[in-house]
Amino acid sequence: MLSFKYENNWYEIEYFGIKIIETKFTTNFIKSIISEDDEQAKLIIENKSFKWKNILYINEMTRYSDLISLNKNSIIYKKIIEYIGDESLIKDEIIDSIIKNINQEFEFENLLIKQYDINKIINSSLSINNSNYVEKQNLFKILNKLEFDEKKLIIFDNVNYINYEICKQLLNNFNILIVCTDIRGIINNINQLELCCFINDKKIFDVINQEKLTSYLELKMSLPISNLDIANYLENKNDQKSSIIHFYLKNIS
Repeated sequence: MLSFKYENNWYEIEYFGIKIIETKFTTNFIKSIISEDDEQAKLIIENKSFKWKNILYINEMTRYSDLISLNKNSIIYKKIIEYIGDESLIKDEIIDSIIKNINQEFEFENLLIKQYDINKIINSSLSINNSNYVEKQNLFKILNKLEFDEKKLIIFDNVNYINYEICKQLLNNFNILIVCTDIRGIINNINQLELCCFINDKKIFDVINQEKLTSYLELKMSLPISNLDIANYLENKNDQKSSIIHFYLKNIS
């Protein structure tokens, strides 16, 4: 179960590792349901509270340095330490010579002493490339290598190359929330509608099952709705029923 506080009300929707939410203003919605570290939780998944510190937030402006870092707990840092092994990143002979000569010149036995801070050396000599935005082909390579002490939540905010089929590969290691302005392109068949939730202002419609959505549309449209009608809508067909379905899903009431 996924619970969130939105517009001062708590809502519960079904959750099985991934949820797709269609709403008009995606970033505003995400900001409203994610709390800062010192605030009470506003997003709970399977009884676990999620705040910004345990969320990976990805949008079209995300850079590689937003996902990975060189802090001591990062996978990159650990790999660097493995490669260094028992070696040194600086030439000990040069450092020893500098210490000896300076101490002799100032007639002070231990004016200079050796200090080897591997973390500072790594961060002063290496950095994550921050010149490019994250690209699809590299994003999943990185995500599949990241390691965390706890299962994190990834929120995709209207990312053009994200869809359900692509995100399935992440389900073993992450909880996933896809927030978009249009579910078409995110899912590609009517069975996946059961992963979707529509939010319009303070109205929330969690599909749960396809029959529930069909019943809602038939009630609003006063027309019979078939699986083919729903499939045509998901395929962005330009027929009249698809246009009407689009209208009522955008204006959930």
